[in-house]
Amino acid sequence: MTRKAGAGDATGGEAGGAREAAGGDEAGNMPGDALGKPGKPYYLYVVECADGTWYTGYTDDVPRRIATHNAGRGAKYTRSRRPVRLVAQAEFATRHEAMSAEYRFKRLGRDEKERLVTAAARAGEPLAVVLERELGVARS
Repeated sequence: MTRKAGAGDATGGEAGGAREAAGGDEAGNMPGDALGKPGKPYYLYVVECADGTWYTGYTDDVPRRIATHNAGRGAKYTRSRRPVRLVAQAEFATRHEAMSAEYRFKRLGRDEKERLVTAAARAGEPLAVVLERELGVARS
């Protein structure tokens, strides 16, 4: 699957190799981990790279994923733009919801992304609530 990044932004998801090593299949699906099946939460996350660009992805463990990016084992986009720092994250009940939110978020321009992240922070609302209201991102 080819992903198209917006200006000054990149997007990515959980690496399949790590999930494969943990007992998942080639697509990164863990046993009993259907796209829409609730279980442990998944997150959309936004990091700012050292060059000021934003990278958006999804994961089930944000601190681990940030550490992976900063160790140079994350997405190809972030490897040459380290260190990265977490800007925002949004929690979703399923991987499908997190992936859908990532897809909609990545299609926005940088100004709109910053507006949504800032709006959530100023209102003290979770980013997922703002994304649901502003972008129609479904949440369980």
